[in-house]
Amino acid sequence: MKQFEKALLDSVTLLQELPRARRGAPKATVRFKQFRRRHANIRCDLLVNQPPGTQFVDYDILLGLPDGSTLNVTLNRDNGLPWIVEHADHWAANYVVTVNGSSTTIQSALLFLKFAAQHDSDLMEVLVNQHLIEEAAEQSSVRVSQKELQAAADAFRRRNRLYSADATERWLRELGLTAEDFADVVRRQVKAQKLKVLISRNRLRPYFRQHRCKFDRVRLFYIEAPARSFIRDLLKECGPQSLMSAAEKYSSRLAGKRCRGALLSSYSYELPEVLSAVPAGGIAGPLACDKGYWATQILHRLPAKLDDRTVKRIEDLIFAEWLSDKRKEANVEWHWL
Repeated sequence: MKQFEKALLDSVTLLQELPRARRGAPKATVRFKQFRRRHANIRCDLLVNQPPGTQFVDYDILLGLPDGSTLNVTLNRDNGLPWIVEHADHWAANYVVTVNGSSTTIQSALLFLKFAAQHDSDLMEVLVNQHLIEEAAEQSSVRVSQKELQAAADAFRRRNRLYSADATERWLRELGLTAEDFADVVRRQVKAQKLKVLISRNRLRPYFRQHRCKFDRVRLFYIEAPARSFIRDLLKECGPQSLMSAAEKYSSRLAGKRCRGALLSSYSYELPEVLSAVPAGGIAGPLACDKGYWATQILHRLPAKLDDRTVKRIEDLIFAEWLSDKRKEANVEWHWL
């Protein structure tokens, strides 16, 4: 028992002397090995806690009692801060989400969202998707060559009108990003695109055959106004002429009424269900919408064909379904909830 008491006293002294700075953790391990050699007859272990987002570490020493139980020796230094303040941050405070064991830090999340937020409204879903894409890309051995990375970076710069190196560097400084940050995000985008093609490769033609009517091309004219009565009157005056011609004829009445009209070309599945049975030349309306009421005339319906545009659209749909299924299966833990 005297040996154990000696080890206990020495463990308290050791904890007082161990460096708290994260960079000093290796030295602490060396010091503990010396402690263990001096007390070879006592079972002892050193626990090192290195919380993310801090430059400090904490230590515990475990000592084995003769009856087989274990004593945990911990030292809480008095550094002038109340305990509740010093330990207010959870060990995962620097993490936003963990998906299937892989975590995203706040910094990485903000970086990714700077690029993704302009395209996607559900940012929490975007973060989870990114983990699932990275995981699947790794499992499928998806790699990005330097040539692919350069092509994608050039395309990104053109889309954002960053036509010179100076313009790109200025843009990166404004966002607080490095060239490495930019390359990492572009690399992830290329991986996602390659994974999308890989996943949809064998499903694309069967999907098109099964949902062929969804990809009919529909060209239409629609007009929207805040008052139902205005759309109703316009349809009455339309008569045998087209809705677009009627709108042009009475354009003076549209002025100042917050009305808007447009020619659109769309896939059949993208249109409201109420238009699915409207034939070419047919008119539907007045119909309620968020900003008032609208009317539509179907100008043409073209049978679906599997061209490049439709292939890309089907790849997007298959990939979205795949991600939806993966999100349902994933173990997702949000650290801010």
